[in-house]
Amino acid sequence: MKRLIPTLILTTAAIAAAPAAGERNIGLLVEWIEVDATAANQLIHQFSDQENANALRGELENRIDAGSATLVETSYVVTSPGMRARVDSLLEHLYATEYDPPMLGSLPGFSPLKPGDVSRAALGVAAHPMAFDYRTLGTRLEIEPELGRDGRLEITIEASRSEYLADLVFRDTRAGINGAVQPLFRSLQTSTTFVSADGEDFLVDLLTPKNRSGQRIFLIARANVLRSNQVPEADLIGFGKLPQGATLTVDHRSDGCFHNTATRYEFTSDTVTISQLEPQLAKRGTVKLTGADRGRLDKTLAFYRRAPRGGCTTIEEVALTLRKDGKVVARESYVDGSCTIGEQQGLLPFGALDQRLAGGR
Repeated sequence: MKRLIPTLILTTAAIAAAPAAGERNIGLLVEWIEVDATAANQLIHQFSDQENANALRGELENRIDAGSATLVETSYVVTSPGMRARVDSLLEHLYATEYDPPMLGSLPGFSPLKPGDVSRAALGVAAHPMAFDYRTLGTRLEIEPELGRDGRLEITIEASRSEYLADLVFRDTRAGINGAVQPLFRSLQTSTTFVSADGEDFLVDLLTPKNRSGQRIFLIARANVLRSNQVPEADLIGFGKLPQGATLTVDHRSDGCFHNTATRYEFTSDTVTISQLEPQLAKRGTVKLTGADRGRLDKTLAFYRRAPRGGCTTIEEVALTLRKDGKVVARESYVDGSCTIGEQQGLLPFGALDQRLAGGR
């Protein structure tokens, strides 16, 4: 018979919103690693009580090098916090879904076919495909990351992998005539949300490929905050190099157990105007700045850029907007959950500027 030949079309796609200049990106690496079922059981018992999967990933790497584990697939996608992104690496497998049934020849003088009689097989007509569909095969990764106030990453992930295994051929056993041909597929899929620290490995799932019951697949993910995607160092916002005619607006929010403040600081080359942001914008006063003040403010900004994190109950959010000739030319934003800014030497925290309005230094 004429066999239906599947059409395979390679497609790769990524869908994500482009982040604004100066905002951080988040990259997620996902690996599908296959090992023997017995070994997988031992590894799960050995590493399941650990906070992250760093040690497990290291052991799997050793097994890949030794040939006792296989890196089946790797996917990687980058997006900005709060934005959904998807990457597909797929084949489109075409197959028949409806057939005209197989037929035996009918010539004058021939008696009806009897069981075991295959002398007329040459007169048979195989099933003929009449309608088609396609199945996408390969790997799909879809994520939506969030960067928490404490600096930890919350990742919502949907990961799936589909494979073509074989064709199931239905035959007319009386005459050996091929009938319908249907493909057999295997699919693995997981959908979950997890919280991880920046740069740590995380075990998302342990999957069983049903046609290979003696194997297991570890789904390992690693999320990274990509600080390298910030504005180049030479173009970063700075207090010490603020040109004439430019203004730098800093919106500073601090939330803790016993306080909740929101303050706006509008810097020029030699002054800062301080206003409360909530419940409505209201100017409080203006403070003059020295060259030493601007240098200490740059050190404060450098502290926030190091992405301090921790489990403190006080969370600071800092959003900076640089305008020149009335147009926005740069933005940066940071979160500090460490409660350590007061322990740093040589800094000028924004709250210290408020104290100057009250006559303090």
